[in-house]
Amino acid sequence: MGRDIQAIKISGEDRRKYREKVQRSLDVFARMLRERRFEASPSRVGVEIELNLVDEHGSPSMRNAEVLDAIADPAWATEVGQFNLEINVPPRRLEGDALAGLEQEIRASLNSADAKARGTGSSLVMIGILPSLRKQDVHEGTLSANARYRVLNEQIFAARGEDMRIAIDGARLVAYQAAWWVGAGAVAEREVSIAKLKCNEAYKGATLTAHQLHGGMGYLREMDLHLWSERAKATELMGGAWGTQIRRLERALRFAP
Repeated sequence: MGRDIQAIKISGEDRRKYREKVQRSLDVFARMLRERRFEASPSRVGVEIELNLVDEHGSPSMRNAEVLDAIADPAWATEVGQFNLEINVPPRRLEGDALAGLEQEIRASLNSADAKARGTGSSLVMIGILPSLRKQDVHEGTLSANARYRVLNEQIFAARGEDMRIAIDGARLVAYQAAWWVGAGAVAEREVSIAKLKCNEAYKGATLTAHQLHGGMGYLREMDLHLWSERAKATELMGGAWGTQIRRLERALRFAP
């Protein structure tokens, strides 16, 4: 995670071994949580902050390589898009005036980096999802130069075997159909259950895809994505989650005329 790599070819067998390795890691993580094996003392705090670059008009500035050269500080690194940067502040003990010192260090680093970025025609913006970001700003050509991003992009498509597309059309159509039947006075248990299943899938799929794009920022309460993720889960549970809808659908099909 975060390690620079060379451009490589990855086979299906490589992906299988990787999935097994991830599963083993998750099993170990679960055991550590269950057995409380994480160090509790001394308390430490560190920070990773992801930022966007904008030009004088507030549009994405695809110059993170130039900006990093200008900053010339190993604490700063690329993120997935050429308009993204991140700063990593090493952990320190959470005691005394540690938080005040952390604030001063981060503020000084951000001020210095922004001043140097302005020399390239860019400015730093601390915001999760850049409001001025357009569809034409997000494609393979705007990935950061680091090879690991291209390898990651290639493997996502290789694993799926097709282009990615958030499938909401099917959810919309079955929702309209269910609403029509209910509006006509029918019980429509089958149609409502199908619509609920498809809408849950589309809603959750959209938020999970967004989390893959935006990373850890999406889990911050300050981000809109955190709100939509909570709503996706609440919507899934409202009126019965997957198992409930499957049982209702089974009953409706069993007693269908």
